[in-house]
Amino acid sequence: MSKIQFKEILERYLSGTCSAQEKKIVEQWYELLDEDYRVLFPNMDMASLEEVIWEKIKPQMAESVPVVVVRKVWYQSPVKWAWAASLVLLVGIGAWVLLQSPIISPKDTLTSSATLPKGGLVHVDNKGHAQKLVKLPDGTIVKLNAGASIDYPKQWASDKRELFLTGTAFFEVVRNPEQPFLVYANDIVTKVLGTSFWINAQSPDKKVEIAVVTGKVSVFKRDSKADYISANTKSGVILTPNQQVDYFPENQVFVTRIVKEPVLILPDIHHKQVAIMLPTFVYDEQSVATVLDEIGKAYGIEIILENEQINNCPITADLSESSLYTKLDIICATLKASYEIRGTKILISGKGC
Repeated sequence: MSKIQFKEILERYLSGTCSAQEKKIVEQWYELLDEDYRVLFPNMDMASLEEVIWEKIKPQMAESVPVVVVRKVWYQSPVKWAWAASLVLLVGIGAWVLLQSPIISPKDTLTSSATLPKGGLVHVDNKGHAQKLVKLPDGTIVKLNAGASIDYPKQWASDKRELFLTGTAFFEVVRNPEQPFLVYANDIVTKVLGTSFWINAQSPDKKVEIAVVTGKVSVFKRDSKADYISANTKSGVILTPNQQVDYFPENQVFVTRIVKEPVLILPDIHHKQVAIMLPTFVYDEQSVATVLDEIGKAYGIEIILENEQINNCPITADLSESSLYTKLDIICATLKASYEIRGTKILISGKGC
């Protein structure tokens, strides 16, 4: 992004003519300012403010970095709390260059990047109201939501499995490192070796959401010149369980965050002969550090303590029936602390016990 483009967005914001996405971007550029600027210089003139913000975001243009979502939760009492959300936007220049890229049809991608056998593509849609289960030739299971459809070759290419999706579907991909699985949805490619995940591509504005349940998923912008099998992509994100990315085509940015309702990550017991015990989440005078470490590992989410003095505070609680966020609510209420979700991590802060 050039400085001219930067100024144009700010001007549209001030005149009230910017889009909803541009409004979010400007507000989060402001968040990049140090607290000193916002407190000590609240009446800074526009030109000076532009320069300060530009200097803050300019170093981040050297490479493409995903957007980070920050959700803050403040505790006023054990039973009363409020939350607010903000975005800290780190946009790579590559995303803005892509604004000039032509839109590629998913079918064009399939026919150009793979040698299709005679017979072309198989089309499956769900015209009913209930979820429809589809089993692909490799054993992969696709669960199509109402109105969704998929197209894929009758026979996979030797080095990849390609499919394109319209609407919302859940995938349980059979693992095959020699034959990566690629899902094309609007402008986005989701690449996996073997995992389970949701893709929601039914939004009229071509927004795409991908949420991972198991395994690891790579998500990136489609490029007709890219080799998705061997080449490194210049922009995109890698997701693990309980992580989600939203892609906004209007500004061509990725927003990474924790899924709305994180679930426990069941251990992979494939080929293992020993029984694996899941945490009970029942604690009796256990240190906060121990409790949060166990919870973080169970959900695959990094939980960071801002104040090391909290580490040894004791926790006595039965959290066995609680969701992740309820667990955090109880812990923070006990400690008179607070937590905020920063992208795919959780930060807990407080003075300590």
